[in-house]
Amino acid sequence: VVLVAAARRALESSPDRALAIVRRADRDIPSGTLVEERRAIEVLALNALGRTDEARVAASEFLRRYPRSGLANRVR
Repeated sequence: VVLVAAARRALESSPDRALAIVRRADRDIPSGTLVEERRAIEVLALNALGRTDEARVAASEFLRRYPRSGLANRVR
């Protein structure tokens, strides 16, 4: 929860840091809480960094896994 909150805060000012935080959380606690939110932050961070191909792939996977997510509109 703490790592996701930190990633959320970093997203607008430092998307590279946000991406690093969610990837660290994935490594340290792969099936932990807030996986859905971590995936959304990853998509948004990749997009903000201009890594559009990676963002599209991650967004497609997110929407496939979480089609009814409250975060789906932001991911689109």
